[in-house]
Amino acid sequence: STMLEAGGAIAQGISDNSTAKQQARGLKMEGAAAYAAANIESSRVREVGQAIEGSNKVALADSGVDMNSASALDIARKNARDNELDALMTMHQGSLTKWSKDNQARQVKYQGKMALINGGIKAAAAISKGVEKAATAGVGGG
Repeated sequence: STMLEAGGAIAQGISDNSTAKQQARGLKMEGAAAYAAANIESSRVREVGQAIEGSNKVALADSGVDMNSASALDIARKNARDNELDALMTMHQGSLTKWSKDNQARQVKYQGKMALINGGIKAAAAISKGVEKAATAGVGGG
């Protein structure tokens, strides 16, 4: 019974550690996917912004605005900055999501390692208890 208890504790620790490693891999994959999606989305934001900016320039030029005037250039620069900020915020959000998932993965892996250690401790305690029982039974049995 002592050996079964010890073996069960070790097996449970190994199983919990294996599960934690698998969960950590999944979390890291989620983080990488979020980062990749943010990269794609930021490129799309830039492209859409540039297309809108081009349409605005054409519309302003068609209405007779001098595109080399200070106010027209200021508007174009502001639109370009706003567009780039949107793209950067998208990338930043992707980076934060990746960081969060990576951090969760580290925590899950740590929990798995602790489960493995606890399994070993429980096994050692069970064996120690069994040895103590055997020793007291040997002394009392005489």
